[in-house]
Amino acid sequence: MRFSFLLLFFLSVHFIAFSQQVQQNQKIIFTKAGEPMPSPFFKNDEVIASFSAPDLTGRVFNLKDFEGKVVVLNFWFVACAPCVKEIPELNQLVDRYGKRDDIVFLALALDEKAEIEKMIEKNIFNYHIIPSAKEIVQKNYKVAMFPTHVVINKDGKVVFHTSGYNPTTISAIEKNIKLQLGIN
Repeated sequence: MRFSFLLLFFLSVHFIAFSQQVQQNQKIIFTKAGEPMPSPFFKNDEVIASFSAPDLTGRVFNLKDFEGKVVVLNFWFVACAPCVKEIPELNQLVDRYGKRDDIVFLALALDEKAEIEKMIEKNIFNYHIIPSAKEIVQKNYKVAMFPTHVVINKDGKVVFHTSGYNPTTISAIEKNIKLQLGIN
């Protein structure tokens, strides 16, 4: 009887681990509540390292200049199918909140400017796109899973972060934007 219980327990644990691995391999990662899993690269309430880099138009963005604003970061690359898949929904966020003075949408891309420009001819992306950000992404943040999203509050602290594709990611980002902007 004890052996049967131990065997059943052992098999249950391995089945759960296997099913989690399958979800991760599919790049869809959920918590028990169906919310996106937190990213392993960031922690809530931390102030993340700043960077200074030009976007596709040449405008230089410095993260530390955005104190007093909500910052929404997206880490991505052109050949990342889930990254490209979520662009239309990310654009909807920019459409809803991008005209405000108290929020900034930045996308740090691993790709060179020419590759991104070619891709956005067919897939418009309304974030301010920082090309050639591979060193920033790897050195400053050590991000190794894409897409990764971070919402930073007006005090410069991380309030939301997630990595991998999840159909609920955009709604979770928007929920955190609304909280930070005081919108019901």
